[in-house]
Amino acid sequence: MRCRDSSKRISDESQLPSAHSAMTPSTPGIMRKDIDRMDHANDGSAALDPAWSLARTAWMADGATQLVPLVEQKLHALGRRLNADEFAALIELLDSLKAVTVTGAAQVINRLEFLLDRVNVDGLGRWILTGLRMHPADPGFQERYLSLDDAASVAALAAEEGAQAPSACFPALAYYLNGLAESPLDIQARRQTILNGPPARPVITDTALLLPDSYTILDGEDRAMLYRAAVAHAVAHIRHSPRKLPTAGLKPLGIAVVSTIEDARAERLLLREYPGLANLFLPFLRKTTHERDLGFAWLAVRLHHALLDPGYQDDNYWVNKGRRLFEENAGELDDYQRFREIASILANDLGQMRVRFNAQQYAVSPAYCDDNSCLWDYAGSSAPAPMEQDIEVKGARLEQAEAAPDATPVSVEAATSATFSYPEWDYRINACREGWCTVVERADGPRLASVRSAGESPATAPRIAMPKSARSGQIDRHRRLRRQWEGEEIDLNAAIEFFVDRRRHASPESRVFMRPGRREHRTAILVLMDLSESANDRIPGRFDSILDMEKKAAWMLAQAVADSDNRLAIHGFCSNTRHEVNYTRFIEFGEVVGAPQQKAIARASAAYSTRMGAALRHAAALLDEEDSERKVVIMVTDGAPSDIDVFDDEYLILDAQAGVNHARQHGVDCFCLTIDADAERYVKRIFGAKNYRIVDDPLSLPAQLSGVFAHINGL
Repeated sequence: MRCRDSSKRISDESQLPSAHSAMTPSTPGIMRKDIDRMDHANDGSAALDPAWSLARTAWMADGATQLVPLVEQKLHALGRRLNADEFAALIELLDSLKAVTVTGAAQVINRLEFLLDRVNVDGLGRWILTGLRMHPADPGFQERYLSLDDAASVAALAAEEGAQAPSACFPALAYYLNGLAESPLDIQARRQTILNGPPARPVITDTALLLPDSYTILDGEDRAMLYRAAVAHAVAHIRHSPRKLPTAGLKPLGIAVVSTIEDARAERLLLREYPGLANLFLPFLRKTTHERDLGFAWLAVRLHHALLDPGYQDDNYWVNKGRRLFEENAGELDDYQRFREIASILANDLGQMRVRFNAQQYAVSPAYCDDNSCLWDYAGSSAPAPMEQDIEVKGARLEQAEAAPDATPVSVEAATSATFSYPEWDYRINACREGWCTVVERADGPRLASVRSAGESPATAPRIAMPKSARSGQIDRHRRLRRQWEGEEIDLNAAIEFFVDRRRHASPESRVFMRPGRREHRTAILVLMDLSESANDRIPGRFDSILDMEKKAAWMLAQAVADSDNRLAIHGFCSNTRHEVNYTRFIEFGEVVGAPQQKAIARASAAYSTRMGAALRHAAALLDEEDSERKVVIMVTDGAPSDIDVFDDEYLILDAQAGVNHARQHGVDCFCLTIDADAERYVKRIFGAKNYRIVDDPLSLPAQLSGVFAHINGL
């Protein structure tokens, strides 16, 4: 799936092109053969070194050192049984399981040959997922399950052993889909990207139906029947449901209730034409209804069951009210608006009942139902009005920032702020939600309206000593330039890293060429400060806060860079839900550095949360306007991405990773300097193995930031 920003220049977050499309006609033949051999290798044992060696380092760092020899022994034994893709998938699966339970991972590794004699790697993943979902809060059960010491574990393995592979069902399902829908659509697999994440559901797009490859026996013992039910439900929406409805004015709970009513209305319309399809839907509704819970998901599936099965009886007042209202209007099933009004009444009742609803963890039930994203146009949702400006503005004129080319202007509240909409990556549907986040630019206090021209002296102020490599960044000497976008030769080290990253399903760096040349090394660097509430925490044993050290580091770097040809900007951000990602520019590119800029940084305050992906996209869009040979964002933070409207830890981490990949593909590098001692678990995933530094002592942040600047500018 592709993920697009609203942009002309920065517009695509698709994967990087293959190495062959990146090669120029002048690529030496022998190098092309070497790269072809690397790309087409399919022997699992040959792939052991690059595939496992990268994961091995993480296992050593994560306290799983004792498992490494056992893993290597098993992988060598299995090397000739698996091709390269299966081999990489197995390593990824074991790595994901180890992150959930080290003891459970050890049990699986010990039994790998036995398990893979019965199921393939995908089947092994579904078997593991079944155990993790059966009792998610019971580590003892999970360990018994993964060691095959539980009857449920043996039964689940037998079910996977006899089950048909999802991909084998798809050709027949495609005929089924196109025959019922009377519209040409492809069927594609939807991958479970996070091992123990929320259950994946089907997704309906304009051109395809995406079916999960991670259905387990918990979703239904007869997987082929489950897939047929999913196709039939999708047909009901395709033939009878409106598309791209506006979400303006609807809360997440309201959207979920409307979607539930629409699921039942569309199915009832389809059953009017094909009554026999009830035999596909009802077994899964009956199975799911018997599961007990106190949240919205359980009430929703009971209501769905009541609306499709006349013989079903329920003792819940809300369910029976929904059934009564629905049946009173059942003669007008084609009138969507009537049932939208019913959903509004039921949603209001749930609000009065204080029913628990977690939008990030909610998965539509039963499992054959799609995620209903086809019904809604999330880009049309309106953001709440920005909060009042909380800084005093006096005297000097405030310059209105131009909208970056990939940002869609939403509104201009005043000369002190402007808003821009950006997409956000949702790994659960493997796509971006367009216009999902609103970045609100906050104008900072007095600024100089002028920018520095060539030869103009910066304002005099105390300086720090910048490392020589950065101060002398504007080198001019003959040399071979590595890691270029184009050139006459292949940079072999860069090419090797490209293919290793691609094998790991990471975003590879596509600058794999060398060329001779003389250049003036000019860099545009944007320092992006995390101004979330946690930055107010005091440094142990001192009165200084983390925010104090961020401001000190930023100002000292601004002074040091002021008399060089490199361009520096210092910005900050915090977030209060996706509707309000506050973004402040303290120092602009080319701006004279003096007392007004120092005061602007000194006034910076910290509040709210850290929605990193939206801030990175906005920073990358601003850098896109810079005419410099290299463009870099340096994120200075003290924690993982988070926000009060997100409850899934993976969600914002993966969105930030998508934002970094998007920026990198369009010529903007991203580096992270973090004060979080536990950052290893997420910062490498977001920024890449070589693009972050963990600061052990917050007091050293100014020196560390200057060192990072020197390192980046000296490359």
